[in-house]
Amino acid sequence: MARAYVAFIDEAGDEGFFIVPRPDKKSSEWFLMSAVIVPDDKTVMFDNALTEFRSITSKNKNKRKPSFHFREARHAERIAFLRALRGWPFAVITVATHKPS
Repeated sequence: MARAYVAFIDEAGDEGFFIVPRPDKKSSEWFLMSAVIVPDDKTVMFDNALTEFRSITSKNKNKRKPSFHFREARHAERIAFLRALRGWPFAVITVATHKPS
């Protein structure tokens, strides 16, 4: 029997090609697209863990953000996020494109 998976996809950078040297940079030099691939029968576990993670990290904030951005997180939040996912069944695939080349 074939196994089903769910892919959560996100991108970083932009698809624009108006690349100007720093400091007047208009478009990023890199475009990345990543997918976190989870077995279909484990997506509820991931959803529950994310809900728990958000409740832990929002305790120290006045306003709860609707989404988590790793690059904006404090170090302690990053560690908590990675610990929440430790040992879980998932794979990550990333494609990085260096636009100037």
